[in-house]
Amino acid sequence: MGWGNVGWPIVLTQILSLAIAGTAISSTYIAQSYSIDVPTLQSVLSYALLAFVYIPYYAVKGPRSLPDVIKETWWKYAALGFVEAEANYCIVKAYQYTSVTSVQMLDSCTIIFVLVLSYFVLKRRYTWIHLFFVLLVFVGLGLMIYSDVKKADDGFSAKWKGCLLVVIACALYSISNVAVENIMATREAARIEYLAQMSFWATIISFVQMMIFDRAELMNLAKTDHPGPVAGWLICFSFCLFIVYSLMPIAFNISSAVFVNLGLLTADIYALFVGIYLFDEIFDYLYLISFFIILSSLIGYHIESWRHEKQMISLDQLRNVSCPDTCPNSSEGSNLIKQVT
Repeated sequence: MGWGNVGWPIVLTQILSLAIAGTAISSTYIAQSYSIDVPTLQSVLSYALLAFVYIPYYAVKGPRSLPDVIKETWWKYAALGFVEAEANYCIVKAYQYTSVTSVQMLDSCTIIFVLVLSYFVLKRRYTWIHLFFVLLVFVGLGLMIYSDVKKADDGFSAKWKGCLLVVIACALYSISNVAVENIMATREAARIEYLAQMSFWATIISFVQMMIFDRAELMNLAKTDHPGPVAGWLICFSFCLFIVYSLMPIAFNISSAVFVNLGLLTADIYALFVGIYLFDEIFDYLYLISFFIILSSLIGYHIESWRHEKQMISLDQLRNVSCPDTCPNSSEGSNLIKQVT
């Protein structure tokens, strides 16, 4: 096995982790260091950059005419663009109320929503070991929320609002993830089609939302005493989010979902160090315990997914060998399968 098989997936997942941490750092600086609250503007800039790149790319390289694809699927991608836009709005808005590490830690609960949606929508099945690790994630999240809230001067009003926004964002991200997984499995040139159309609709939706709800914040942005640094952090956020959207499908293609998600867990570690050394945050022991509970639970969950997937493949191979199409219900095949399980 050469470097390309092992090295590049590792490098790519760490680039994604750094990009995710970059969006968190940028949003925190904009919200907490400069007291600017412009989540919709951040979304507009990011989605507009994606649309600027991928719409012309699909028009030139796509297997079908772009107008024909839009006519056929516009409402699906408009709905998906709405979900993506609101998820990013909630996650960026949360930085007004809680810390960068809290947002990154709570973002781990996306896996719980994905598990539920995958069970009912994609018909995925899970073992009791999966459910055990999900329960541990809830324990870690509870400790983290308690640690975050008890340090707040105003108790529930600020920290809880930030936590709630992150959980809502996770639920929306899980809907998007399940939808994109289905798109990737059923559409031709799915990655380019998804990025082109989703970004187009998300740009429009975010812009309309910005003009309706965030005009006062835009006026405050225009009056800021630090236009250069704020513009720089806005550009940094957009660039990092562009990298995340662009590289994630490639990472899945050259490795596996288990490998990529394990690699992305390091984004939480990067955010943890940023919170300690860059924003002078203080963490109590409950916060650190919750971090390791969540991290260990997610690793255990993905290892069990890998084990369960290999077991299902082995059972399918055994059925094909011991029970061909001519005798699908033979007792011999059933006995062999029982011996394996």
